[in-house]
Amino acid sequence: APETTPHYESFEGDFTAIDNYTKIAIFSDDGCDVFINGVKVHSAKDRGQALPNFSQSLHKIDYSFQEGQTYLIRVDYSNTVYLGSADIDGASLFAYTEESS
Repeated sequence: APETTPHYESFEGDFTAIDNYTKIAIFSDDGCDVFINGVKVHSAKDRGQALPNFSQSLHKIDYSFQEGQTYLIRVDYSNTVYLGSADIDGASLFAYTEESS
């Protein structure tokens, strides 16, 4: 639990796409910015979002990955409100495959 709000954390790591249909999505409370190879591809930092409301908290990120290519992904997370044990906070980045139709 953060001692004060807003509270910020950054996470980064390498990601290798398994095929050309690889996609990512971010699921977060209170917003995140997402960067791929230093370029911002999602902007929602400091934007209050209710985690249980998927239309606010779950976002597909539009990016074309290339099979076998490795990318540096960074998530800048913001926790703008903390209400104790009743508050759900956090972020998850998901990778999945979505074939185009």
